[in-house]
Amino acid sequence: MGDAVREEVRRRGLPEYDEVVGRVANELRMREGMDAIAKRCLPRVKDVLKRHELVVVDGVRGIAEVELFRKEFSDSFFLVYIDATFSDRLERIRKRERPDRIFTDEELRNRDEREKKWGLEDAINSADFMIENKSSLQEFKNKVKDFFI
Repeated sequence: MGDAVREEVRRRGLPEYDEVVGRVANELRMREGMDAIAKRCLPRVKDVLKRHELVVVDGVRGIAEVELFRKEFSDSFFLVYIDATFSDRLERIRKRERPDRIFTDEELRNRDEREKKWGLEDAINSADFMIENKSSLQEFKNKVKDFFI
């Protein structure tokens, strides 16, 4: 879902810094509705479903997005919450090779607060399943693989 926002940032010719990406995401939600990002992703999801049995969409940030996906895909949609500690999340974000990565505790807290305003906590509370991501990448991959088998 973040790819859809970053595409809009690039379309506008703006730098892909976290603050800018967050501002554009917020602006889209205010102008087009809280499910704006999910709406932008729907055509891609539907296209992939023509060729594959399963589509994984990551980056859901609000309950309106969850509701849109549940409406569109009914019983074939389920939400998985990936749980990780604050410090693990920050360390993983720091290692990303993306211009919108963040580096400080304060930046991650600001991002979390921004996303809470979009209904993130309600989305988390509506999750159908939860997978812990509190160890190595390989262990997480194994948990995800086991989940889908």
